[in-house]
Amino acid sequence: MKTAFRLILTMLLPLCLLASCNHNDEPVAETYMPILQQYLPLQEWIDETDTENFNECAALNDKLVVVNSKEEIPVDNRFHTHLYFQDIDFSTYTLLIVYDFTRWDIIGMRPYLIRNNLERSFGLTIKVLVGERNPRPGYRLFTQYSFLVNKIPSDKTVTAFIVPGADSSIWNDED
Repeated sequence: MKTAFRLILTMLLPLCLLASCNHNDEPVAETYMPILQQYLPLQEWIDETDTENFNECAALNDKLVVVNSKEEIPVDNRFHTHLYFQDIDFSTYTLLIVYDFTRWDIIGMRPYLIRNNLERSFGLTIKVLVGERNPRPGYRLFTQYSFLVNKIPSDKTVTAFIVPGADSSIWNDED
């Protein structure tokens, strides 16, 4: 009986080990990329009754601007972005600018840049820690987030997502 058990165990153990082995030639699907510089968010409370100003900000909501040259820096009279980022070496770096228009008070944020190795694209996720909803009734918070990253080729697709959260779980690295 012991001999039969040993024989079965001797035959099954290598098969189990081979079946659990994950040596395939598939590339890693995603790679976290470094955020080299996280600039302070630029913010302004916008009066909802100021229709022209409100509509201008609403049109920029969730917009991502991928800047690979000085000529691509957006010219704006609100935050003067075109003056602020002139010293960047765009032969080495890419500037990612994302706009958000919300009723939440922003307490903090945590950005992640992920390269999708299968689709050869990039995704910027900004986890935002939000405070009180509608702390200034009749106003919305317009925010510009800016990040400096290693050069992203201009032919690559880049997307951005802002993920609000009301608790400190956004600071966890278990993503």
